[in-house]
Amino acid sequence: MKRYRYGRRSHNDSKTNTTTENKTKRQNLRSLSQKFTSESKRSESNNVLKNQMLELPWFQKYEPQSLSEVAIHKRKLNDVKEHLDDMLSNSVDTRILLLTGPSGCSKSTIIKELSHLLIPKYRDDSRKLLTLKSDNMENVDYVEYISDQSINGLNQMGSFREFLNNCKYRVSGNLSLILVEDFPNVFHDETRTIFQKSLMEWLYCDDDRLPPLVLSLSECEIDNDNPNKNSFSVDNMYTAETIIGRKLLNDPRVKRIKFNPISMTLTKKALNNIVNSEKVLLQQNGKWKQRTSFINNISQNCGDIRSSICALEFWATSKGDLELATRKQPTSYFHAVGKIIYGSKDIIDDNEMINNLLSSTSGIVSNSNFKLGLLENYESFNQGQFDIESAYKITDALSQSDNNIKVTESLEYATRKVRSIFHDLKLKHSNGSSQQQHHHGRANFPIESKINRMKNSFDVQSDEYFYIQLYKYSTVPLNRDIILSYGYYGPLIRKQLLYKKKSLEHYVNTLPMESQLQIRQGKKDIFDVDDGIDIVERLGGPLNQSEADRSMISTNDSEKEENKSLEKLQQEKRRKIRRLMNADAQQSSIHFPKMQLDDEDKAMLEDIIVNSDNDDIDNDIDNDFDDSIYEMLSQRAPIKRSPSKHTSDIISESLSDSDLEML
Repeated sequence: MKRYRYGRRSHNDSKTNTTTENKTKRQNLRSLSQKFTSESKRSESNNVLKNQMLELPWFQKYEPQSLSEVAIHKRKLNDVKEHLDDMLSNSVDTRILLLTGPSGCSKSTIIKELSHLLIPKYRDDSRKLLTLKSDNMENVDYVEYISDQSINGLNQMGSFREFLNNCKYRVSGNLSLILVEDFPNVFHDETRTIFQKSLMEWLYCDDDRLPPLVLSLSECEIDNDNPNKNSFSVDNMYTAETIIGRKLLNDPRVKRIKFNPISMTLTKKALNNIVNSEKVLLQQNGKWKQRTSFINNISQNCGDIRSSICALEFWATSKGDLELATRKQPTSYFHAVGKIIYGSKDIIDDNEMINNLLSSTSGIVSNSNFKLGLLENYESFNQGQFDIESAYKITDALSQSDNNIKVTESLEYATRKVRSIFHDLKLKHSNGSSQQQHHHGRANFPIESKINRMKNSFDVQSDEYFYIQLYKYSTVPLNRDIILSYGYYGPLIRKQLLYKKKSLEHYVNTLPMESQLQIRQGKKDIFDVDDGIDIVERLGGPLNQSEADRSMISTNDSEKEENKSLEKLQQEKRRKIRRLMNADAQQSSIHFPKMQLDDEDKAMLEDIIVNSDNDDIDNDIDNDFDDSIYEMLSQRAPIKRSPSKHTSDIISESLSDSDLEML
């Protein structure tokens, strides 16, 4: 079964060739000739089509037919259009366009409409005959991936990779836009890893020309019973950071465009158009007079255009008064932090706003990183232009919450206390002018995760420094001393000695060998420094300010990055320790050389004493006999004769078995 969803639309292009024009004329003439002979058949087909349209849900029935009907801000539309245009013209290196945002904010809709506009513009019609494309696929503007089908009996990820491989040939006359909105099961770790690897292979494919690949990701918070909510992982947050991974997001060939929820103005406009088309139905159900209040209410509580249309359909087709039921607008991490620091424009009452925030974003607010986010970003209020006493109150409230972390209400206390302080600050700054505007800085993600990674890296380097001091310099530094002084001054001194060593080597190499040995012996502390073993940079890296992250970091992604860097440090440490141990063993062999044996000593050691009697010696030897005497006597070196005598006259002094028995 094929795994494609094709998007077709006829195009009126002024540059169409003569063959296409003649074909269109023949089709028009044929349709005119059949107009008067098939009125009855056409009326029947129209009735069937009309019934099918009535059965469709409203969000499909009134889906946009042109760009002007899409509920999206013009600036966002131009951003997506310009970047797709650049990808199709090969004026940029981007190979993947990633659209992220909440559900129902026109991400995939705008891509489909732009494909109908841009793909025919760049499709090379002159190369149609060179392709294996059939006539019914002539105007396929986009190909969409569907995850619930299989290609050639392959598994899910095998089908996805096969889909991408087939899409590589959709260029020139086959040009199509590739849309992936239905992702594989990325909650499975192995599947998510293969998915990211497949995208990386697409980025660095050897083909010079590839069709534009667009990923449409609807981000959301996952409300589950997972007790470990203190981390941003795919189990808690379905976002680009947890699904795509930081490595891919930072790749220069990936362009990310973030979408916001649909504004109230655009939502009202779309819903009013639908209401006017369904005026008869609303009048029959007695809903026509209440349409304005219902549309205003739904526009304020939902930024999802699809969910808003479904709620409108449900309300309009029912005859009773029903409560408004729409999909809640998701609140991102930075949006939640911003509501506590800067307040909310939609809800003036802070208590009501905090109540809604605690109930709708339990996975974010209950996370310990939320308090760290407040601590990281509180100084951005009015760009830090507020009194030190207010800053003290904010940090004190967060500290009290940490001290009472076992109390359930500790986080709520910190949230309400911090919001109250900023509310008073806003009133205090607005006393002089009611029109005064506060200019706030950009929000940052808590720096704690980065600090923990730096701490783990320092621990590995500290162990490495300890073993170098032990094996090479025969000293045992304390961990406290490494942290306070050796971690900075030790590498600094070695770095200066290394510079002196390189300078001296140029001079020493010009001297005679004897002079070289004397200088190397006199400057042993300098020439002993080895940049392949000794640490010549400060443990933990240079002293500088650790910059905060502008985006959320996935727990899975940060763990991979940390494990990779720590494993590299561990391998470097083990390599240096092996070199030091080998050097120490060689040094020991120089100071304590092994005894050199001559040929006669080797022959004596190989001379095996054989018992001539059949009886066991142990039965005849006293139990108190010392085995060491036996070994000493039996292994005694032979007495060397004077060289005047002939070699044949040398008498072996090794003891016989009878001599040993006499002892």
